[in-house]
Amino acid sequence: MASFDQLLACAGSWQGTNRVQTETGTPINDSPSSLAITPILRDTFLRIDQTWAWKNEPQIGSLLIGYNSNTELATIHWIDTWHNGRRVMPLEGRFDEKGKLVAHGHFPVANQPDWGWRVEISISESELKIDMFCVRPDGKDDGWVWSRFTRGT
Repeated sequence: MASFDQLLACAGSWQGTNRVQTETGTPINDSPSSLAITPILRDTFLRIDQTWAWKNEPQIGSLLIGYNSNTELATIHWIDTWHNGRRVMPLEGRFDEKGKLVAHGHFPVANQPDWGWRVEISISESELKIDMFCVRPDGKDDGWVWSRFTRGT
């Protein structure tokens, strides 16, 4: 099964945890999290809606994922209430040989070069993972989001 088709097969409700560490050495923020995965437009796109909390304040994020089977290129448009403000972060990437989607984007930082952002989505038999990494201009990761989910009831 093609990797995008594996994501489509994940449609439904998922429950789990969201962990955020904004930079090396800072405390980790843990919160319960939920996902709603919805194939849209005749299964040509997939929408992932996530809820979680930052310091007990509810947050919401959405990933709109498309896939071009001819070029094997996946695109993601990411919006959320915590990081992106009123802008969309576009990302592009590919599925690796194990089916993990790895996509890269960037975001503006005042008085600095743009910082990078990497999203990794993987599926195992019992778990769906969404990990996000903030990438400094020097190429090092600094700030992370780890989300783990199992099927909801």
